Amino acid sequence: MPNYTLSSVASGPPRPTQSVAEMAGEVANYRAQAAALPDAFGPVLAESLVKLSRGLVGAGRREEAVASIAEAVAIRRTLCAARPDSFRPELAGALVMQALCLSGDGRGEEALRAIAEAVDLRRTFMESAVGTPRTELAEALNILSSQLAAVGRTEEAVAASLEAIDLLRSLGLPRSPTAQALLASLLNNHCVHMASVGRNDEALAAIVEAVEIARPLSVSAPDAFGAVFARLLTKLSECLTAVGRSGEALAAAAQAVEVVRGLPVARRDESEVVLATALRRKSGCLSVLGRRDEALSAVSEAVDLFRHEAATGPDGPRTKLKGSLADMADLLRLAGRVPEADAAAQEAEALP
Repeated sequence: MPNYTLSSVASGPPRPTQSVAEMAGEVANYRAQAAALPDAFGPVLAESLVKLSRGLVGAGRREEAVASIAEAVAIRRTLCAARPDSFRPELAGALVMQALCLSGDGRGEEALRAIAEAVDLRRTFMESAVGTPRTELAEALNILSSQLAAVGRTEEAVAASLEAIDLLRSLGLPRSPTAQALLASLLNNHCVHMASVGRNDEALAAIVEAVEIARPLSVSAPDAFGAVFARLLTKLSECLTAVGRSGEALAAAAQAVEVVRGLPVARRDESEVVLATALRRKSGCLSVLGRRDEALSAVSEAVDLFRHEAATGPDGPRTKLKGSLADMADLLRLAGRVPEADAAAQEAEALP
């Protein structure tokens, strides 16, 4: 899934406090009540469907998540048609979630249509409100920019990300952690777009600012922002490599690894992919600097972490596992450990 908000960049879908089965039970209960009293229970049913879709995404059940959020959107669309002033924000929120679910299911054009509608709704709402709706519009524009990039519309993606950044800056210096995190997310997204078109200096400037915004957040609230900060450091390392600053790239990647290792145990368990990604980046930096033994050690740990996540989670870690195995095979071959290199390459090739 593309980069959207800082929380999603950091750790994927929110970890549910209820099981998916419990959420599904709530949906069934509210659906029965909404059948008898739609005006009273329709809004509650829609909210429970949105929550269920988040839980399903977290469980890797993407097609079911798409179905759940589609039902929520349909309900909120009906409510909005009857009372637009009351339900326009709720419909926009459901469309944002629908875009995330569709994108995660590989349905990019449909995701783009959903987020574009959400942006239009939030623009309309912003015309009659201030404060939070403007922040929510910036968040929707951030997602729109990612989705435009995902379907190859890079110039429009850049325009959307710049509009989102300007919109948030127009509110003044963000003071709340949530607003600061959103600005860092916008800058991270802009960095991705700049890098994709070879504008490496601009990409670096954006990610440097994002890192500096996230740094104090990770100190004051490591549970919430530590993994976020680590991801941004990993991206900073990529950008430094792109402009030939290999030593600084290694320092950033090494710091990302240490940040995740320093998280409380519960958060470390949730951030295995963040740690594995940082380790793979660190391995690449070490390899560029000729420190192949250390590079092999780092990528081997990344492979172990990705293996664990790939066995229990959604498809994303499998793709990263495949790339990490290929990296490990190359390093093993350079070390003269050909049978182990062949085994790693075969494991990579066997992955879907």
